[in-house]
Amino acid sequence: MTQAKQAQPKINVRVYADKGSLALRFSTKYNAIFEQLTGFKGKQKCMGLGIADDEKGWKKAQQIALQIEADLEHSDWVKLFDPTFAKYGIGDAKFAQKMGELIQMPNQKVAMTVGELWEDYLLWKEGQVQPTTFKRHFLAAFANAIKGLKWDNKTRKFTDTGLGIYSLPMDATIGEKAQASLSKIMAVNSAKKALSALREAYDRAVNLGKIPPTKNPFEMIKSEVNNNQMYAPRQDEDGIWRDWWYFEDVANDEELKDVRAFTLTERNTITKTFYESDKASERHAATLIEFLFLTGCRHGEAFGLRWKDVNFERGYIRFSKSFNKEAGTTQQTKTGTIRMFKLYPKLTELLLRIQANSSKTGKNDLVFALANGNAYGSGDIDGVWRGRERKVVNKRGEDVRYFYPGITARLAEQGLIGQYLKPYSTRHTFITLQAQLGVNIPLLAAICGNSIEVIYRHYLGFDKSAEPINL
Repeated sequence: MTQAKQAQPKINVRVYADKGSLALRFSTKYNAIFEQLTGFKGKQKCMGLGIADDEKGWKKAQQIALQIEADLEHSDWVKLFDPTFAKYGIGDAKFAQKMGELIQMPNQKVAMTVGELWEDYLLWKEGQVQPTTFKRHFLAAFANAIKGLKWDNKTRKFTDTGLGIYSLPMDATIGEKAQASLSKIMAVNSAKKALSALREAYDRAVNLGKIPPTKNPFEMIKSEVNNNQMYAPRQDEDGIWRDWWYFEDVANDEELKDVRAFTLTERNTITKTFYESDKASERHAATLIEFLFLTGCRHGEAFGLRWKDVNFERGYIRFSKSFNKEAGTTQQTKTGTIRMFKLYPKLTELLLRIQANSSKTGKNDLVFALANGNAYGSGDIDGVWRGRERKVVNKRGEDVRYFYPGITARLAEQGLIGQYLKPYSTRHTFITLQAQLGVNIPLLAAICGNSIEVIYRHYLGFDKSAEPINL
């Protein structure tokens, strides 16, 4: 029996030899891009590399070709691909100059307003983030600010500031106008997020061919936003000047409404009680609870974690998605980024133990699953953590409700931990304990998917029982 040949992936950027040196030949699928950027009119784009046709040269050329193709094939190719080729260590001044002229072209027309761009972006973004995040931030806060609407705490109504950019055309000045407008309507952090969304919306429109490939007018925001502004005093709704920490500019973020944490002893008590519970559902959840305490990851990230995301050889966990059981969707992480979380001994031991005791450890199998094999959801965790309510009808036809407290509720009731905190406190506990132990703050922010400002502002509380170090 002859074995069927596997289809080889198509190579769109090829290396070839030309009179003793090497060059690149691009697939005709990229012709439209090069025509727009350089006026290229040929059948197929080729480019000399100036690299010798030898073993060492071929290796280097292949690496360049792979990097260029990876950038061109990426969904965010507009951001990643460098049309001057300087990023790849090749290219020439003529090409860079031509690209510069295109970017600076004063009469470049974009037949789209900010509002049209934004509405088109919302249709796509809704499926990329958690439903609550989309509704609260993109559909409400960001959209209202773009329209120039600001919430008035006194009248409890939105008022039109007259600063809206919704109906403005996207020309070369729209970036400056957006920054000036949003910074007056929103808090600094919120304005930065709204501008970031506009930047993403613009890149997406270019990627889809709805806008010619030109420099993103919102890109300027990256270097011009002054992070120190968030620490400057400002006026509240009553006109009184307050310190920066007085304002709760993240009050709409459910994750940061309550960042209280358990002590190390309380954390260990909770974990130990889960493992030793006489209830099967609580014992089964013990490994997940311990994992949440040991990584501080968002719960949806743990629910969607698969064994292919755990790399023991390289020593990392890859958090790239979030599962929402209630909505039945798997989405990007909350921040839309992929995080690599470094394994450490206690966490490695836990994962190896889970793997050894599980019959489903294939690459696509869930690391954490209910006893019936289904994925976990927030309701499942809440049931073993806080408790479950059961409604029955008694003999008289009356509805009677019974509440069966979960482990953490029972421990708080028995006085074995200082207080009851919601399930999400697993994340706050990890971050708080790590911060108090002196872990590098930028590193902590990176592995937890938070900004450094959030770590400083919400997690660097102090241990009231601690004493100053004797220096």
